[in-house]
Amino acid sequence: MYMKAFLVSVFALFLSCVSLAGGDDTILGTKWLSLTIGRDGLVKSVSDKANGTNYLMKTPSSPFATITMWKDVKNYRCVSVVPKGDDDLALEFANGVKAVVGTKASESHITLELKSISDKDVKYFVWGPYHLTIDESVGDVLGLVENDKFSIRIGTASLNTGGGLGGDAVNCGTPGQGKAAVRLSELNKKNKKTKGKRGTRLAAYAKDRTRPDVVSLKGTKKIAAHPVPGVGVVGSKITIVGGPPDKLMDNMEKMVLAEKLPHPTYKGLWVKKTKIQAQPKIICPFSEKDVDEYIAIAKTGGFKTLHVKIPYETKGTFKPKKSLYPNGWKSVRACADKIKAAGLIPSFHNLSGFIDFADPLATPKPAKGLTEAGVTKLAKDISATDTTIVLDSSTPPDAYVPPPPKKGKNDAQKQPRKKRRRKSSSPTVIRIGDELILYGKPSSTTPLTFEKCVRGFNGTKAVEHSKNDKVARLPTHKRKDFYPSIEMIPLVAKNLAKTCLEGGIENISFDGLESANESGQAPYAQALFTQTIWDQLKKNDIDTFFSSSSGLSSYYWFLCSQQSWGEPHAAGFRHEKNYYELKIPKRINNALKPNHVAFRLGQYQFSKLSSITDIEWLMTKCAALGGTFDLYMTLDDFKRSGDFGKKVMETIALWVDAMNAGAVPEKIKKDMEIFETVYRLTKTGGEFKFTKLPPEEAKEVVKPVLGKREKSKRDKEKFH
Repeated sequence: MYMKAFLVSVFALFLSCVSLAGGDDTILGTKWLSLTIGRDGLVKSVSDKANGTNYLMKTPSSPFATITMWKDVKNYRCVSVVPKGDDDLALEFANGVKAVVGTKASESHITLELKSISDKDVKYFVWGPYHLTIDESVGDVLGLVENDKFSIRIGTASLNTGGGLGGDAVNCGTPGQGKAAVRLSELNKKNKKTKGKRGTRLAAYAKDRTRPDVVSLKGTKKIAAHPVPGVGVVGSKITIVGGPPDKLMDNMEKMVLAEKLPHPTYKGLWVKKTKIQAQPKIICPFSEKDVDEYIAIAKTGGFKTLHVKIPYETKGTFKPKKSLYPNGWKSVRACADKIKAAGLIPSFHNLSGFIDFADPLATPKPAKGLTEAGVTKLAKDISATDTTIVLDSSTPPDAYVPPPPKKGKNDAQKQPRKKRRRKSSSPTVIRIGDELILYGKPSSTTPLTFEKCVRGFNGTKAVEHSKNDKVARLPTHKRKDFYPSIEMIPLVAKNLAKTCLEGGIENISFDGLESANESGQAPYAQALFTQTIWDQLKKNDIDTFFSSSSGLSSYYWFLCSQQSWGEPHAAGFRHEKNYYELKIPKRINNALKPNHVAFRLGQYQFSKLSSITDIEWLMTKCAALGGTFDLYMTLDDFKRSGDFGKKVMETIALWVDAMNAGAVPEKIKKDMEIFETVYRLTKTGGEFKFTKLPPEEAKEVVKPVLGKREKSKRDKEKFH
């Protein structure tokens, strides 16, 4: 009898998950969600199975898919969807292009994968866009919308699938274009007829990357986006996850495992389900000679991670810094092993997607894989000493005129600094063969001419070149970095993976990951970079891996453990009020929490602490928002602080214990979030007590305990 009941329940579950042809409609379902696709190519419903609520908007309509062609750059929506075999759907678009989509449904999610397309001229394949009524919480990167009853996530499950509608600039074009989910009210701000309209738009897309393309971003024009063999629109895959909000992360994990997506763990648990990233992090220059002392400090303060800011000689090949690790990866491994033995996480920072001017990939013979823009040719021969260079008349001028230094939108949005740094521009460099040439302002007339050039720039050799030789601008960053092309990204990622494979490091900070977009292959380039590192770890049976970043993309979400940003540029320890109110709660509540990303409230400097109240202010904000922080510290500063430093660590540890125990009362969190508010925490007889400080006691007085001192050359080398 029990066996019969079991078989009936299994059969019922099977029927609820498989695709069925219901009249003219195709129905796909999970345990909680039902998706109905009409024969006319429009999605008819995205429903909660439990109560039948349809979350699909009536207007605008939601096409199952849309395509854009290379030749006319027009959009054509799907006009027909019919079942084909057991699990496939046959699609036809308004321009006659046909496609086949494979479907798969399970208890946790629906999978849709583009299996074939009849016309090779398809540039973009867009899943959707789908218009839903839920807009209470919107995860723009994850493709997630939620209210208090239901969650729906529609997003990438493959490397070549990004969030949004596509487009070369991804996040630089039409508002919301690069967002996997976006409120309609955000899209319709300037449209009086639709302004204030409720609802959301969800979409994902793949681009045909097998063809060479020319792409312009905000900072660089006419980037040569090199083709990527085998990476077309076919193979694009999305998943649809739906159900009660409290089941979301369970369903997401089942989906990740089933689709073989990155699934980093810590002590057997999916990193996204652990509390490990809710612990604060010390940014310090640990080495073999002092790592034991840093470990002792970290354990006293309830810190879980020791993180080195600049651990490499150069970016690109990523050799360990000799001043910290004289025996290379062997020294790194010795430190990492001690840190892990103490129950902590060893972590390295890096600026992803950059190639140092001083790196072997850039000098004395620059590698072939550096990103190029404005590819053209010489108008006439030049000798090894000529300093005037004339380019072909067909040269796109905008590719050779760098943008002016970036300015803030207004003073209130910038972090105030006591002494503002002078604006600096990126060096302007062209490449001819293996020679790099520094140029100044180009002529305003055609043909484009550069005068007073610096030949043999960056250690390359000045040689003669002939008319019609290839010329290209190498986009640069003001920090004196080049960018890797799409062909070089896997090489750079494999070099960086040695940090974990040979050094035993468990956390990598992918700061500046968005710079991979300079290859012209956004967002695929970011996905490729991080996936390559994950593949290297998996080959060596490494599952424990944490990563953080200052930015986030749809595919990188699977590997991202938490986000951290904001160097300590304020005059005192605390952020300035306008910076805090515009940047921290707003970013956390509107972007990070809706995307289910753990986060930090920025970076702070131990040497700027003026009182215990400063650290209580920071812990008050962490408790209010549910995040943590990064603390810059040197062993020298901690020792000089004496008993004050020990008291700081004890205070942090007490707050960490309270937060981990869930002891922060919900009723005071809103008050805690206010910039001026500071609470003091005590513990008596196992009970935590939160006492609000009076305004005068809570106020910051910028008078660092360690006093004011100029950073030594050694300090600058450690942190900058």
